[in-house]
Amino acid sequence: MPKLELPDEQVRAAARTNLELRAMVDQLGRIPVVHADKAREVLGWQPRAPETAIADSLIRLGLVASRPSAISRSAAFGNRSRS
Repeated sequence: MPKLELPDEQVRAAARTNLELRAMVDQLGRIPVVHADKAREVLGWQPRAPETAIADSLIRLGLVASRPSAISRSAAFGNRSRS
């Protein structure tokens, strides 16, 4: 996790004396593009929906109790069947 954010010019200036920053100079101004195609093809991996991954993480970290059942979830969101 980044501890500090610096403008590109400051990173370039500091990179003259800092080996860690020097290694990052080539990446300045680039937006990395990451693909999971090989994991899908070779491993048969399928990513989870972001909502599911976030919900599972919140539960695992103990920030929420657990997933509500379908019945209590619809009641919580006010979804009532119309008669």
